[in-house]
Formats: sequence, C-alpha cells, structure tokens
Amino acid sequence: MGRVLTGRSVVDESMLTGESLPVFKEKELTVSAGTINWDGPLRIEATSTGSNSMISKIVRMVEDAQGHEAPIQRLADSIAGPFVYTIMTLSATTFAFWYYIGTHIFPDVLLNDIAGPDGDSLLLSLKLAVDVLVCMVNK
Repeated sequence: MGRVLTGRSVVDESMLTGESLPVFKEKELTVSAGTINWDGPLRIEATSTGSNSMISKIVRMVEDAQGHEAPIQRLADSIAGPFVYTIMTLSATTFAFWYYIGTHIFPDVLLNDIAGPDGDSLLLSLKLAVDVLVCMVNK
C-alpha cells in the first residue's frame, strides 16, 4: 500500500478489486501493490510493506478460510457417506432382483422396449439399476 506524493494517472486495480475500469489517482490518494499504472508517472511513498500489504492480507484470509471446516460441512459429510452407500446398495439390489427374480415373476416386462428388442434380462436389470442411481442422485 502506498500514498501518491506527486503525479496523476489512471491505475488498473482489477487484480485486487475485479473492477474492469481503471481508477484515477492523484496526490494524497492511495495505491496498492500489484496494480498497473497506465498513464503518467507517480511518486509514491510506501505506507505498508511485506506482511502488512493488501496482497498478504488477502492470502492470509484465504488460508484461514481453507484451514477451517464450516460446521455445516461436518453435517454434510456425516450424511453424505451413508447416503452414498445406501444408494449403491439399492442400485445393486435392484439389479440383482430384476436379473435373478423379477424377470421370472413378471415375464411380460421383457416384452417392453426397455429390455431391448430381444427381451434381454441383463439389459433390463442394468437399465433399472442405473435408473435408481440417477434418480436418487438428482433428488
């Protein structure tokens, strides 16, 4: 961070602020390290350096945010693990039921287009198992 002592210019601060338009700077206004001077010469007095600079403050805040897990994240993690295994088990059960039992109990289902033109029980079982995965994930 610095203070303009003399000069006038436009400075691109998009690296810090995201603002696409350059900002006018003149005597007594502040500028930040890493910004780009587009127009005229500026004489600047450094008011903060090193660990006190804007860039290092941003880096510190990002590191702090990444270093701590939000309480809601722990709740989501505790729910997601069992949920995934439950859905995978339901899908495998659906496959096993329709491949080994369902097509014998309900043989007419093989006449449907979902089982393919040949009435393949493997194709039917795979499609239904994938349907369970897709439907449960999209809920």
